[in-house]
Amino acid sequence: MQPDVGVRQRHPLGQPVQVAEELDTSGRSETTLTSESNTLGASEPASKSWSILGAGRQLLSRLTHPFHHHDSEPPSMIWQQEYEKVKHRKIEDSPPYMPRLAALQDSNDSFCIFRRFGPAAARLLLNKEIELDDISKKFDALDHADDSDPNKRYRLKGIEHHESWDDEQQKLLKVLEEKLNVYYDLLLKYSDVRDLKPAGFRNHRSVYNYVVRNRPLYEKEAAFLHDVDDFVSMKRSSSNETHSRVEQWLESYIARRPRTWLHNFLKNSPEGRKSSNQLVHGFSKNRLAILAKVVVACLAMCTLFIPILLMFLADLTRTKMACVLAIFVFIFMILMSVLVDLTPHDFFIVVAAYSAVLVALLSNLTQGSASSASK
Repeated sequence: MQPDVGVRQRHPLGQPVQVAEELDTSGRSETTLTSESNTLGASEPASKSWSILGAGRQLLSRLTHPFHHHDSEPPSMIWQQEYEKVKHRKIEDSPPYMPRLAALQDSNDSFCIFRRFGPAAARLLLNKEIELDDISKKFDALDHADDSDPNKRYRLKGIEHHESWDDEQQKLLKVLEEKLNVYYDLLLKYSDVRDLKPAGFRNHRSVYNYVVRNRPLYEKEAAFLHDVDDFVSMKRSSSNETHSRVEQWLESYIARRPRTWLHNFLKNSPEGRKSSNQLVHGFSKNRLAILAKVVVACLAMCTLFIPILLMFLADLTRTKMACVLAIFVFIFMILMSVLVDLTPHDFFIVVAAYSAVLVALLSNLTQGSASSASK
């Protein structure tokens, strides 16, 4: 039986050890030296030194080549065999019920939706606002009272205080500081949660359908899913990221057609292999974004080249050319407003650029037709 690689072999007490190594010297050819030594008895100094040298070279070889076998396979094959032990974690690897539901929600951005409890947080903020308003009014009244009392006016000019002095102001300051810290913490967290994007209806429906089919929760515990308007998505939207409605439409369209090649294209990814459940569709976000860009590019090319071909190939009058230009500018505006989320500034620039291209083309065509008619 071959010993494990990288682990030093231990020999029974008194058993001879054989070490065979090839030594390359400058003045001699390659020789194989075999030294035998008994661990209890004494041996010759020369053979002992060769044994130590051979064992050192063997240990160095094992350290520099940790995956080397004596029956040796290529290192690349051994490394590949070792890497095959790495596996993607699946949803079904988690225990059923709540752990598996949590794994599902963590597996994909579409499923990672949670309640924000907005009305409850707003109610807490209202209560704290009322408390702080009452304390601030008491503090303001105390300041006016100190201003009218010469013996306490010092509290309006500095922060010095001694234990023997009246501590009413200090107590109010301490309470005000505690209440304000709690209020500001809750207010900032509430603001951060409100910045999260609301969960899409389809994403909420997916999680709800999973809960209905698999029953990971009791009916009473699953009641939090009923308030669909209170759910938010955990994926933060960056300011420089353009969110396309095409991605949402494609994801919804392809999810309803599980036997198409587009479905296999999007699901054949690490995101899609996180579950063996045929009803759980985890699509690759990168591939979905690429597919959406291709669709948008095709639509843009169609809206650009179709009017060009019509005006160039068809024998149209100037009035008809102008009508074709106006119709396709209107179609382009509708497509951009429906398919792509753009700011008003970006939308104006895109439509103006598209119109300028068509107008320049129309002017070139009219000039060309006029010159050919004069000839």
